[in-house]
Amino acid sequence: MVEDTLVTAETPEGEEQEVRLLASVPYGENVREIGSDVEKGSVILRKGTEITFAGGEVGILASVGVAEVKVWKKPVVGVLSTGNELVRHTEGRELALGEVRDSNRPSLLTVLKAWGYEGVDLGIASDT
Repeated sequence: MVEDTLVTAETPEGEEQEVRLLASVPYGENVREIGSDVEKGSVILRKGTEITFAGGEVGILASVGVAEVKVWKKPVVGVLSTGNELVRHTEGRELALGEVRDSNRPSLLTVLKAWGYEGVDLGIASDT
């Protein structure tokens, strides 16, 4: 443990160059054997696994020396409502006979965001 060490020499950049142990450590304690975390030939990440910004997947890949993997960017989804009868949900006016508030587009954009996708609001297109 770093708490049981003393830096006795540093590089010009300030990194530890020599360290003295302050505690006696029994042989083999706090030491993992090579391959004890991941068995040779085992699958560490399956195809389709999401590589997130949390970094866990990147750390797993780095621990076995993998520097590059094929990835696909999540699609950007455009959401467009169609119909002359639609009125934007943000319009604060009374609806005229035959009009309907556009509720599907905002709902779909919200679902996309909850699922981690980028949605692009393309508005309302008329039928004519």
